[in-house]
Amino acid sequence: MTGLSYEALDAMTFIEAANQFDVAAADASTILKSYGVEEQAYFSAYTDDVRALISSLLSMATRLCICEPCHVCEYKSTTGTCGYIERDGLDLSDGSDLIVDQPLLEPTDWFLTEQEITDSRGGSPRDDLAVYSSGNDVTTFTATNEFFDAAFEDLSATGEGDRVMLAAWSTDLVPFQPNVDDGNSSGFHEVFAGVVERGGSFNALVWSNLLEAAQNVAVRDDVTAIPASSLNGAKAVYVFDDRVRTTTSSHHQKNLIIASASSTGSDDHPVAFVGVICWYTVYPQNKPR
Repeated sequence: MTGLSYEALDAMTFIEAANQFDVAAADASTILKSYGVEEQAYFSAYTDDVRALISSLLSMATRLCICEPCHVCEYKSTTGTCGYIERDGLDLSDGSDLIVDQPLLEPTDWFLTEQEITDSRGGSPRDDLAVYSSGNDVTTFTATNEFFDAAFEDLSATGEGDRVMLAAWSTDLVPFQPNVDDGNSSGFHEVFAGVVERGGSFNALVWSNLLEAAQNVAVRDDVTAIPASSLNGAKAVYVFDDRVRTTTSSHHQKNLIIASASSTGSDDHPVAFVGVICWYTVYPQNKPR
């Protein structure tokens, strides 16, 4: 097929012999030439595969490495497979045999005590700041849309004298439930305007977010334009926090508090949404976090 004798081919290395396929495919005197373009491409591709195989074998032999990556794996003659190189301190556990540390469940592991607050102030007590409380009903949200659904429901249930307080890193005029409506009923403006219309107050303390300044200014202007309640004069107030030390500083607090006008009944305790959220939309690139 290549036009060479068996003796000539036997005298060549494997790579040199494989290279003859390319030569023969372009030589009109050989059988391969008459097979046409498709067959030539086939034999050229075969030659490339052989070269890659031999190159890999030569690399393996010169580096004395059968398994990759060489600095981590080695060939195990007992099993005929590759495995980790055993060295001191190597743990091959898949985790199923490990004892899992239990989460911290004591309130004092998470919240400051009255004494710790006093100590942090150089011995000066702070009488207007409450410490942690017990007996709370806690719900965790694993997806942001769950938070927005719950917040929308609670905000929509506010009435006369109720108070809504927001400490935020950023705000935007977006719907709470984008899968339900485009903002006609669940929009940021509609929700908080409804709180005020029903006689509740809304107070927001927001960072002067340089990264999203335009949208936050738009929200501020929108909120402050909400008319006072005709029931009791309750208002909506949106203030940028200017107490930070530098231009890039931020209070970075993220809390939404909904407090009933009366906190004496068993069902009148404040509702607090605490933690980081990311705006949830119906678009895949903005997945809940």
